[in-house]
Amino acid sequence: MIALAADMEGVVDGVVQTLLSPAFADALKKEWEGREVAVRLIYPEVVYDDEVETPSGYPAAEVIAVEERDNEQSGAEEVDNEVSVQWSIAGDNEQMMARQMKRYMRATRRVFRQQRMLPHVQGGPVRVGRVNYGLTSTLRNPTGQGRFVKTASITLFVQTFGR
Repeated sequence: MIALAADMEGVVDGVVQTLLSPAFADALKKEWEGREVAVRLIYPEVVYDDEVETPSGYPAAEVIAVEERDNEQSGAEEVDNEVSVQWSIAGDNEQMMARQMKRYMRATRRVFRQQRMLPHVQGGPVRVGRVNYGLTSTLRNPTGQGRFVKTASITLFVQTFGR
């Protein structure tokens, strides 16, 4: 029997598992169906369970623990967990990268709205928060995968029970 996690580490692991799952791959495919084909669908190269200075490849996701808050209003041991999923993509065409990033963000929102619960986490449904689109960096991309790097993030909230 698999033990259920009830802490931030379990929430981060559940988000990482979801982003590496067939459900996320399907959500990405749906975002590309019937749209401009010049914007290539590239599955995530890597999904990190924390912040990294430079991803080893693109596209990459970083699942970052942001905040844990005890839910004082409940009699049970409830904790509200906030995590951020930050996507980074690389390329040579800023307009294509902007379109590609919007599709990654919609797919991320879609998979967490549809799935609602994280694998192996003792907690409530995932609530999708704000989406922040970052500026395109014109700094030289150290991986050599294009001249530019673009980032965006989406905030997720998950309530866990017991510890």
